[in-house]
Amino acid sequence: MTDTPKKTPPTCHKVWPLMISVSMVCLVLLSLFFYQKTQTRLTEVTQTLQQLKQQQQRQLLSLKRFMPKETEAWRIAEVAYLIQLAQYNTATAYRPTIATALLTSAKQQLQKITNPALNVTRQRLNKALNQLNATVFPSTTELLHTLTALDQQVNHLPFIFKIRSIEPETKKVAAPQHWQGYWHYSLARLESLIVVRHQTEAISPMIAPNQQAYLLQHLQALLLQARLAVLMQQQESYNTALTTLDKLIHHYVKRQTKTTSLFLSDVAKLRTQTLKPTLPNLTALRQAITTAQTQAQG
Repeated sequence: MTDTPKKTPPTCHKVWPLMISVSMVCLVLLSLFFYQKTQTRLTEVTQTLQQLKQQQQRQLLSLKRFMPKETEAWRIAEVAYLIQLAQYNTATAYRPTIATALLTSAKQQLQKITNPALNVTRQRLNKALNQLNATVFPSTTELLHTLTALDQQVNHLPFIFKIRSIEPETKKVAAPQHWQGYWHYSLARLESLIVVRHQTEAISPMIAPNQQAYLLQHLQALLLQARLAVLMQQQESYNTALTTLDKLIHHYVKRQTKTTSLFLSDVAKLRTQTLKPTLPNLTALRQAITTAQTQAQG
Protein backbone atom coordinates (compact mmCIF):
# COMPACT_ATOMS: atom_id res chain seq x y z
CA MET A 1 0.00 0.00 0.00
CA THR A 2 1.53 3.21 -1.15
CA ASP A 3 1.22 6.64 0.44
CA THR A 4 -0.29 9.36 -1.83
CA PRO A 5 1.49 12.78 -1.71
CA LYS A 6 -0.43 15.61 -0.14
CA LYS A 7 -1.43 18.55 -2.37
CA THR A 8 0.06 21.85 -1.24
CA PRO A 9 -2.05 24.99 -1.79
CA PRO A 10 -0.81 27.35 -4.54
CA THR A 11 1.46 30.17 -3.38
CA CYS A 12 -0.01 32.77 -5.76
CA HIS A 13 -2.69 33.52 -3.25
CA LYS A 14 0.04 34.68 -0.89
CA VAL A 15 2.21 36.48 -3.51
CA TRP A 16 -0.43 38.76 -5.05
CA PRO A 17 -1.30 40.65 -1.90
CA LEU A 18 2.36 41.21 -1.26
CA MET A 19 2.93 42.54 -4.75
CA ILE A 20 -0.01 44.87 -4.47
CA SER A 21 1.26 46.21 -1.19
CA VAL A 22 4.72 46.78 -2.60
CA SER A 23 3.24 48.58 -5.63
CA MET A 24 1.21 50.84 -3.42
CA VAL A 25 4.24 51.68 -1.35
CA CYS A 26 6.20 52.47 -4.51
CA LEU A 27 3.44 54.72 -5.80
CA VAL A 28 3.29 56.58 -2.53
CA LEU A 29 7.06 57.02 -2.53
CA LEU A 30 7.02 58.26 -6.13
CA SER A 31 4.22 60.67 -5.34
CA LEU A 32 6.14 62.02 -2.39
CA PHE A 33 9.23 62.39 -4.55
CA PHE A 34 7.45 64.30 -7.33
CA TYR A 35 5.61 66.40 -4.78
CA GLN A 36 8.83 67.43 -3.10
CA LYS A 37 10.41 68.16 -6.49
CA THR A 38 7.40 70.23 -7.55
CA GLN A 39 7.45 72.14 -4.31
CA THR A 40 11.11 72.84 -4.77
CA ARG A 41 10.50 74.09 -8.31
CA LEU A 42 7.63 76.27 -7.17
CA THR A 43 9.79 77.74 -4.46
CA GLU A 44 12.48 78.55 -6.99
CA VAL A 45 9.97 80.15 -9.37
CA THR A 46 8.48 82.19 -6.53
CA GLN A 47 11.88 83.43 -5.51
CA THR A 48 12.69 84.33 -9.12
CA LEU A 49 9.43 86.27 -9.45
CA GLN A 50 10.14 88.13 -6.23
CA GLN A 51 13.59 89.03 -7.49
CA LEU A 52 12.15 90.27 -10.80
CA LYS A 53 9.51 92.27 -8.95
CA GLN A 54 12.13 93.87 -6.77
CA GLN A 55 14.23 94.67 -9.84
CA GLN A 56 11.21 96.20 -11.58
CA GLN A 57 10.48 98.35 -8.54
CA ARG A 58 14.05 99.57 -8.50
CA GLN A 59 13.81 100.46 -12.20
CA LEU A 60 10.55 102.33 -11.64
CA LEU A 61 12.13 104.27 -8.82
CA SER A 62 15.03 105.20 -11.06
CA LEU A 63 12.67 106.23 -13.88
CA LYS A 64 10.64 108.47 -11.60
CA ARG A 65 13.64 110.72 -11.25
CA PHE A 66 13.59 111.50 -14.98
CA MET A 67 9.85 111.11 -15.67
CA PRO A 68 8.74 114.76 -15.12
CA LYS A 69 11.38 116.16 -17.43
CA GLU A 70 10.77 113.54 -20.15
CA THR A 71 6.99 113.99 -19.95
CA GLU A 72 7.34 117.76 -20.33
CA ALA A 73 9.60 117.33 -23.36
CA TRP A 74 7.11 114.94 -24.96
CA ARG A 75 4.21 117.31 -24.41
CA ILE A 76 6.15 120.27 -25.77
CA ALA A 77 7.00 118.20 -28.86
CA GLU A 78 3.32 117.34 -29.29
CA VAL A 79 2.34 121.02 -28.98
CA ALA A 80 4.98 121.95 -31.56
CA TYR A 81 3.61 119.37 -33.99
CA LEU A 82 0.02 120.62 -33.49
CA ILE A 83 1.11 124.20 -34.13
CA GLN A 84 2.97 123.11 -37.27
CA LEU A 85 -0.18 121.44 -38.62
CA ALA A 86 -2.24 124.52 -37.74
CA GLN A 87 0.20 126.75 -39.64
CA TYR A 88 -0.15 124.51 -42.70
CA ASN A 89 -3.95 124.73 -42.54
CA THR A 90 -3.89 128.53 -42.27
CA ALA A 91 -1.13 129.40 -44.73
CA THR A 92 -1.36 126.69 -47.40
CA ALA A 93 -4.52 124.60 -47.26
CA TYR A 94 -6.81 127.38 -45.91
CA ARG A 95 -8.83 125.24 -43.50
CA PRO A 96 -9.69 127.57 -40.62
CA THR A 97 -11.93 125.06 -38.85
CA ILE A 98 -9.19 122.42 -38.69
CA ALA A 99 -6.63 125.05 -37.66
CA THR A 100 -8.86 126.19 -34.78
CA ALA A 101 -9.29 122.59 -33.56
CA LEU A 102 -5.53 121.99 -33.68
CA LEU A 103 -4.73 125.17 -31.76
CA THR A 104 -7.36 124.29 -29.16
CA SER A 105 -5.71 120.89 -28.63
CA ALA A 106 -2.31 122.58 -28.32
CA LYS A 107 -3.73 124.94 -25.70
CA GLN A 108 -5.06 122.00 -23.69
CA GLN A 109 -1.64 120.33 -23.74
CA LEU A 110 0.06 123.54 -22.66
CA GLN A 111 -2.25 123.75 -19.66
CA LYS A 112 -0.74 120.49 -18.37
CA ILE A 113 2.77 121.99 -18.35
CA THR A 114 3.68 124.26 -15.44
CA ASN A 115 6.83 125.66 -16.99
CA PRO A 116 6.89 129.49 -16.79
CA ALA A 117 9.18 129.60 -19.83
CA LEU A 118 6.12 128.81 -21.97
CA ASN A 119 4.20 131.96 -21.02
CA VAL A 120 5.15 133.70 -24.28
CA THR A 121 3.92 130.69 -26.24
CA ARG A 122 0.64 130.68 -24.29
CA GLN A 123 0.06 134.38 -24.99
CA ARG A 124 0.67 134.04 -28.71
CA LEU A 125 -1.47 130.92 -28.88
CA ASN A 126 -4.38 132.67 -27.16
CA LYS A 127 -4.00 135.64 -29.50
CA ALA A 128 -4.11 133.39 -32.58
CA LEU A 129 -7.19 131.57 -31.28
CA ASN A 130 -8.98 134.86 -30.58
CA GLN A 131 -8.22 136.09 -34.09
CA LEU A 132 -9.53 132.88 -35.64
CA ASN A 133 -12.70 132.96 -33.57
CA ALA A 134 -13.28 136.62 -34.41
CA THR A 135 -12.87 136.11 -38.17
CA VAL A 136 -16.22 136.25 -39.99
CA PHE A 137 -16.47 133.75 -42.82
CA PRO A 138 -19.17 134.18 -45.50
CA SER A 139 -21.87 131.58 -45.82
CA THR A 140 -21.34 129.71 -49.07
CA THR A 141 -24.96 128.55 -49.09
CA GLU A 142 -26.36 132.08 -48.77
CA LEU A 143 -24.09 133.41 -51.50
CA LEU A 144 -25.13 130.65 -53.89
CA HIS A 145 -28.83 131.20 -53.12
CA THR A 146 -28.51 134.94 -53.78
CA LEU A 147 -26.66 134.42 -57.05
CA THR A 148 -29.22 131.84 -58.19
CA ALA A 149 -32.05 134.26 -57.39
CA LEU A 150 -30.34 136.99 -59.43
CA ASP A 151 -29.98 134.54 -62.32
CA GLN A 152 -33.76 134.05 -62.29
CA GLN A 153 -34.40 137.82 -62.11
CA VAL A 154 -32.30 138.62 -65.17
CA ASN A 155 -35.16 137.73 -67.52
CA HIS A 156 -37.40 140.32 -65.83
CA LEU A 157 -35.06 143.30 -66.13
CA PRO A 158 -36.34 146.20 -68.27
CA PHE A 159 -33.77 146.36 -71.04
CA ILE A 160 -33.38 149.33 -73.37
CA PHE A 161 -33.73 148.46 -77.04
CA LYS A 162 -34.71 151.66 -78.88
CA ILE A 163 -33.37 155.17 -78.99
CA ARG A 164 -35.19 158.31 -79.98
CA SER A 165 -34.29 159.17 -83.54
CA ILE A 166 -33.35 162.76 -84.26
CA GLU A 167 -34.43 163.93 -87.66
CA PRO A 168 -32.46 166.85 -89.04
CA GLU A 169 -34.46 169.96 -89.86
CA THR A 170 -34.28 170.81 -93.53
CA LYS A 171 -34.85 174.31 -94.77
CA LYS A 172 -36.83 174.81 -97.93
CA VAL A 173 -34.83 176.98 -100.24
CA ALA A 174 -36.33 178.37 -103.40
CA ALA A 175 -34.76 177.44 -106.69
CA PRO A 176 -32.12 179.94 -107.78
CA GLN A 177 -32.72 182.23 -110.74
CA HIS A 178 -29.17 183.50 -111.38
CA TRP A 179 -25.60 182.76 -110.40
CA GLN A 180 -25.84 184.56 -107.05
CA GLY A 181 -28.89 182.54 -106.23
CA TYR A 182 -27.01 179.33 -106.97
CA TRP A 183 -24.28 180.47 -104.57
CA HIS A 184 -26.72 181.07 -101.69
CA TYR A 185 -28.55 177.86 -102.53
CA SER A 186 -25.33 175.86 -102.25
CA LEU A 187 -24.46 177.48 -98.93
CA ALA A 188 -27.90 176.64 -97.53
CA ARG A 189 -27.59 173.02 -98.61
CA LEU A 190 -24.16 172.85 -97.00
CA GLU A 191 -25.50 174.22 -93.71
CA SER A 192 -28.25 171.60 -93.70
CA LEU A 193 -25.64 168.84 -93.58
CA ILE A 194 -24.49 169.89 -90.08
CA VAL A 195 -27.15 169.62 -87.35
CA VAL A 196 -26.54 170.63 -83.73
CA ARG A 197 -28.98 169.42 -81.04
CA HIS A 198 -28.90 169.77 -77.24
CA GLN A 199 -29.67 166.45 -75.42
CA THR A 200 -30.70 166.94 -71.78
CA GLU A 201 -31.51 163.26 -71.05
CA ALA A 202 -28.99 160.39 -70.73
CA ILE A 203 -28.10 158.90 -74.07
CA SER A 204 -29.36 155.34 -74.32
CA PRO A 205 -27.12 152.68 -75.86
CA MET A 206 -27.93 151.40 -79.31
CA ILE A 207 -28.89 147.74 -79.03
CA ALA A 208 -31.04 145.77 -81.41
CA PRO A 209 -33.96 143.74 -80.05
CA ASN A 210 -32.57 140.53 -81.56
CA GLN A 211 -29.46 140.96 -79.41
CA GLN A 212 -31.45 140.54 -76.19
CA ALA A 213 -30.81 136.79 -76.10
CA TYR A 214 -27.03 137.30 -76.34
CA LEU A 215 -27.08 139.91 -73.60
CA LEU A 216 -29.13 137.64 -71.32
CA GLN A 217 -26.76 134.75 -71.93
CA HIS A 218 -23.80 136.97 -71.14
CA LEU A 219 -25.35 138.12 -67.85
CA GLN A 220 -26.22 134.56 -66.87
CA ALA A 221 -22.69 133.43 -67.73
CA LEU A 222 -21.30 136.11 -65.41
CA LEU A 223 -23.55 134.90 -62.58
CA LEU A 224 -22.44 131.33 -63.26
CA GLN A 225 -18.83 132.46 -63.10
CA ALA A 226 -19.53 134.09 -59.74
CA ARG A 227 -21.12 130.90 -58.37
CA LEU A 228 -18.14 128.80 -59.49
CA ALA A 229 -15.79 131.32 -57.90
CA VAL A 230 -17.68 130.97 -54.61
CA LEU A 231 -17.29 127.19 -54.69
CA MET A 232 -13.60 127.42 -55.62
CA GLN A 233 -13.00 130.40 -53.28
CA GLN A 234 -11.44 132.45 -56.09
CA GLN A 235 -11.77 136.06 -55.00
CA GLU A 236 -10.39 137.66 -58.17
CA SER A 237 -12.72 135.77 -60.50
CA TYR A 238 -15.65 136.53 -58.19
CA ASN A 239 -14.92 140.28 -58.18
CA THR A 240 -14.40 140.40 -61.94
CA ALA A 241 -17.72 138.69 -62.68
CA LEU A 242 -19.75 140.96 -60.38
CA THR A 243 -18.00 144.14 -61.55
CA THR A 244 -18.69 143.33 -65.19
CA LEU A 245 -22.29 142.44 -64.33
CA ASP A 246 -22.80 145.77 -62.55
CA LYS A 247 -21.41 147.73 -65.52
CA LEU A 248 -23.66 145.95 -68.01
CA ILE A 249 -26.74 146.49 -65.88
CA HIS A 250 -25.97 150.21 -65.57
CA HIS A 251 -25.42 150.45 -69.32
CA TYR A 252 -28.24 148.39 -70.81
CA VAL A 253 -31.05 148.41 -68.22
CA LYS A 254 -33.44 151.13 -67.13
CA ARG A 255 -32.31 152.10 -63.64
CA GLN A 256 -35.40 154.04 -62.60
CA THR A 257 -37.48 150.89 -62.02
CA LYS A 258 -37.88 149.05 -58.70
CA THR A 259 -36.73 145.74 -60.20
CA THR A 260 -33.45 147.23 -61.35
CA SER A 261 -32.88 148.98 -58.02
CA LEU A 262 -33.33 145.75 -56.06
CA PHE A 263 -31.12 143.86 -58.49
CA LEU A 264 -28.30 146.41 -58.24
CA SER A 265 -28.65 146.48 -54.45
CA ASP A 266 -28.13 142.72 -54.24
CA VAL A 267 -25.15 142.93 -56.59
CA ALA A 268 -23.61 145.69 -54.44
CA LYS A 269 -23.98 143.56 -51.29
CA LEU A 270 -22.38 140.59 -53.03
CA ARG A 271 -19.42 142.70 -54.13
CA THR A 272 -18.61 143.50 -50.49
CA GLN A 273 -18.18 139.82 -49.57
CA THR A 274 -14.71 138.38 -48.99
CA LEU A 275 -14.55 134.71 -49.88
CA LYS A 276 -11.24 134.05 -48.07
CA PRO A 277 -10.73 136.34 -45.07
CA THR A 278 -7.17 136.82 -43.91
CA LEU A 279 -6.11 134.26 -41.29
CA PRO A 280 -3.60 134.97 -38.51
CA ASN A 281 0.08 134.38 -39.17
CA LEU A 282 1.42 131.61 -36.91
CA THR A 283 5.11 132.10 -37.69
CA ALA A 284 5.89 133.86 -34.40
CA LEU A 285 3.97 131.21 -32.44
CA ARG A 286 5.89 128.41 -34.12
CA GLN A 287 9.21 130.12 -33.43
CA ALA A 288 8.30 130.46 -29.73
CA ILE A 289 7.37 126.79 -29.33
CA THR A 290 10.50 125.72 -31.25
CA THR A 291 12.66 127.71 -28.84
CA ALA A 292 10.89 126.13 -25.86
CA GLN A 293 11.31 122.67 -27.38
CA THR A 294 15.05 123.21 -27.86
CA GLN A 295 15.42 124.32 -24.24
CA ALA A 296 13.49 121.28 -23.00
CA GLN A 297 15.68 118.89 -24.98
CA GLY A 298 18.85 120.59 -23.78
